[in-house]
Amino acid sequence: MIDYRTYQPEAVPAYGARFQYGRFGSMVAEGHASGQVAPRWVSRISFESRQGGAWQVGPSGADFGKSDQSVARLINRIQLHDALTLSLDVHGLYDRSDGMGLHRFTPLTTMETNKRGPVLPADQDRRQTWWGTSPSFARMAGLQPGQKPFHHVSSGAAFFRWRRNSPGRALKLRQVSMRATGGNMIISARRWNPWRMSPSTRAPTHWCRVCV
Repeated sequence: MIDYRTYQPEAVPAYGARFQYGRFGSMVAEGHASGQVAPRWVSRISFESRQGGAWQVGPSGADFGKSDQSVARLINRIQLHDALTLSLDVHGLYDRSDGMGLHRFTPLTTMETNKRGPVLPADQDRRQTWWGTSPSFARMAGLQPGQKPFHHVSSGAAFFRWRRNSPGRALKLRQVSMRATGGNMIISARRWNPWRMSPSTRAPTHWCRVCV
């Protein structure tokens, strides 16, 4: 079992930020602020964003491999009286990053080779990557024939808690999960990753779409 506790809001003001810049235009920014909003009400907000970093080179010289991901969290804790505490935790994720780029370390032999299909040579540039699918699969999946692999995920959640301390009794803790649409969490994921870099009609592909 792994038991961990995330940062919680405190009455003493605290804040911080960090920025990082790397090769291929990769950037990471994060920050947080915590403190007292009103008497008996403390809050903490935090965020992180990862951008850029397209280090691979795709067909026709297109940059590939960038990150476009942001997350944020807001925690409020209100002390209604000495025996009752209310907490609201809201967080979300937005991800529109590129998918997985594959590299040909050895010549690519498709399932059509025995029928005199193409054998694609191994890549000489370590940054080179490829993708592709058959026109029929692209139409079925709603893709463009030369569309980049992508990783699209959006999620959000809200949790409401109340905690009551009863004199002479053990601590009672109850948790109710809630959201604006009537549940505790919303997740939407749509991914496109080709496991073979060939437009062959028999080149395996990967497609996933999940809505919860």
